[in-house]
Amino acid sequence: MSLYKTLNKRMIQIQERFFRNSRVIGSPFHLVLEPGNFCNLKCPLCPTPVREKAIPKGMLTFENAKKIIDQFPALLHLNLSLWGEPLLNREVFKIIGYAHSKNIEVLMQSNLNILDKEMAQSLIDSGLDILQISLDGASQEGYEKYRVGGDFNRVIENIKLIRDLQKAQSNFNTKITWKMVVHKYNEHEKEKAKELAENLGVDFMIVEIYTPPQLQGEWKPVNELDNNFKTHTDIVNKCYSLWQVATVNFNGDVFPCCSEFSTRDVIGNVLNEPFKSIWNNGKFRELRKANKGNTNCNACHLDKETNWYKLWMS
Repeated sequence: MSLYKTLNKRMIQIQERFFRNSRVIGSPFHLVLEPGNFCNLKCPLCPTPVREKAIPKGMLTFENAKKIIDQFPALLHLNLSLWGEPLLNREVFKIIGYAHSKNIEVLMQSNLNILDKEMAQSLIDSGLDILQISLDGASQEGYEKYRVGGDFNRVIENIKLIRDLQKAQSNFNTKITWKMVVHKYNEHEKEKAKELAENLGVDFMIVEIYTPPQLQGEWKPVNELDNNFKTHTDIVNKCYSLWQVATVNFNGDVFPCCSEFSTRDVIGNVLNEPFKSIWNNGKFRELRKANKGNTNCNACHLDKETNWYKLWMS
């Protein structure tokens, strides 16, 4: 990590934790960048299958990805995931490789239903640091209740494919994590899923499903999550995203954070104007003022995000 990036990160963290200032000095060190907003699954609580018809659909191009990444000189972490399946973007591995060449740690989240040997090799060769696999359960029955259209056994075979290639090449640079979203239809499979993950040689973590109040009776787990699992649900009392993170979708639109997806929440477009002019514009500053204390934006679900991400960025 360069001295410049280190100093920028610490300066941003101090402002977020202690001052909560509306005008941020420095540049975000974490970027959430959307490879595309198409998906091969139809998860019932995800906005992607039912998102507003007015929202444009598309894929991030390699050239635009470079233009976007180059506007973040202090970038340390890139989450190449948002409202879609990254592996549907045929240039995703080139984007990962470009970010990796600039000493940026890259995480990608995938349902891993789409993979062949060539793609698996490209994934390993790209330099991807962390692959988070959304695999909710230990059986097709528990898995498909939420991951509608997904094939549990196919995902298991695809994990084995990546692991076999890693072992054959003694290349374990890509860390693999099985992330299980827990709801009342699969909570009985937590232990079995953890055991399967251990047998595959991958990490395991759980996150309680984010459920709107009107749907909690249908989806919310009956039992509280226990301490036997690496959870993804520790409470985040204060918003950190507005100070530390930039969120950009496939066409360059900038959002306050990864919870937002509507066109009414767009703060600017990084392909039409420099990000540095967006970062402290009126909309961003008003949001930071509104989140100065312990209050969060309405309907925010970042209290269901872990300190796992905060630890990753620490």
